[in-house]
Amino acid sequence: MVRLAAGLLLLAAAATTARGQGVRRTVTIVATPGRLAVPASVASGPLTFVLQNRAGVIVSAQLFAVRDDHTPEEAVTLLAAGEPRPEWIFAAGGVGPLATGGTAGVTHSLPPGGYVIASTVPDASGTPQLRRGYIAAFRASGSGAQASVTGVTAALAVGNNAFRLRRVAERDGRLMEWIGRSRGLSFARGERIIEVETGGGVAHEVALVRMDSAVTLRQYVQWFERGQRGPAPGRPSGGVGILPPGRRVWLHVRLERGTYWFYCNTVHQGGRRGWETGEYAQIAVR
Repeated sequence: MVRLAAGLLLLAAAATTARGQGVRRTVTIVATPGRLAVPASVASGPLTFVLQNRAGVIVSAQLFAVRDDHTPEEAVTLLAAGEPRPEWIFAAGGVGPLATGGTAGVTHSLPPGGYVIASTVPDASGTPQLRRGYIAAFRASGSGAQASVTGVTAALAVGNNAFRLRRVAERDGRLMEWIGRSRGLSFARGERIIEVETGGGVAHEVALVRMDSAVTLRQYVQWFERGQRGPAPGRPSGGVGILPPGRRVWLHVRLERGTYWFYCNTVHQGGRRGWETGEYAQIAVR
């Protein structure tokens, strides 16, 4: 696992650059029992968050931005107390649910400001882990330059009622794309970078899970939402936390052999979750 973590850190450092500046920056978030550790101050602009899960349970690293007239410390106090999230705290990406022992990263174009990182995974009682200590505040300062990532394996367009997945590669100096059935693309195993772009006018997330072959997506989500009791029907492999529309980030993940699902579990208008309206995609890793 140390080798995987080191590999993802190197991958992120090599891939994350500010256009015209050559800046490379990575921030490691370490999850241990009852705690998320993150530096109190980070550089804004191109930034890759790498989540290392040593907590013994599934955790996430949902990123929340805090409006300038409030502090991230205020936000931590409010969220940890279980109060409703006000409009001055808004979801801004981060790393999706990740199994214990796992490592995954997401590259953002991070504006300057105050932030909170928190695990929103429900525990056995249904309580979000952020109320059990899995929450931390930090600040970002700097130029706020945009990220540009090379070496992208696939591009995932997230919209209302649909995920569109494209496989990309460079051949003879040209960027090639294969647009396949949303539930039928295959990839080689190994470390991969997947570009994620949100649309549709509402917030979305992209959870990634390596699924047992006999399990449906509905069965897995029900197990996850009910506190992960009993044998795991799949292995959460990271993804992108809830992200506003019109954003682009890059997921860094190591894919093993098997069947993976990307899905959105965000509740949309009408009370239905994204995956219930067609916001999912499947890949086979060989």
